[in-house]
Amino acid sequence: MPYTYANLKTPQNISSGIADYVLLAPVSDFTDDGIKCPIAPFNNPGDEVKIKTAHQFNAGKAFAKFLLAPEKNELNAKTIGDLGFQKLDFELKIFIPGSYAEAHEAVKNIINTPLIVLVKDSNCPANMWYQLGCDCQYAWAKFDFATGTTKQGNKGYDGMISYQNGYIQLYAAGNPPVLAD
Repeated sequence: MPYTYANLKTPQNISSGIADYVLLAPVSDFTDDGIKCPIAPFNNPGDEVKIKTAHQFNAGKAFAKFLLAPEKNELNAKTIGDLGFQKLDFELKIFIPGSYAEAHEAVKNIINTPLIVLVKDSNCPANMWYQLGCDCQYAWAKFDFATGTTKQGNKGYDGMISYQNGYIQLYAAGNPPVLAD
C-alpha cells in the first residue's frame, strides 16, 4: 500500500534523550535470516518504519547490555547524499564509563565487527527502540579511550556507532532478548 500523507497535528514523545544503556549484538550471533527489518504489510500509519518480528539468535546468543554514563549519550540522524539520492547518516554517541578488563575486552571485540544495535528512547513507558543496522547493511562502532586527569575529566570510552539508511527503524517486536548476567 503506498504511503498516505496525513496531518501531523499533535506532537508526541517530545522529551529529549535516550536510555542510559545500549544493546549490541554481532551480526554473526544471529541465525540465517534472523536479523529483522520492516516488511509489508503496511496497514497502519507508522508500519513502514516498524520491525514487528523478533530477531532470531543462535543458541546461547542475545544482545549484550552496556551501561552508559548518564546525560552523555545521544542519537542523531542527518541527511546525506545528492538530491534525489539522499538517505540518513545515523550517529549514536555513547560513553562507556570506567577502565577495567571486561570493558577493554568488549571494545576490542566490537571494533571492526558488523553490529545490530538497539537503543531505547528515554520515554521508557513508550517502549520505543531505535534499531541501527539491518539484514543487508550493518552498524559499525569506533571508540576513543581517555583517563581524564586527576583533577577533572571522565575515564572511559567515547563511542560512536554509525549506520546509513533511508529512514529511522523502530524495533516494535517486544522486549529484545538480553544475555543473562
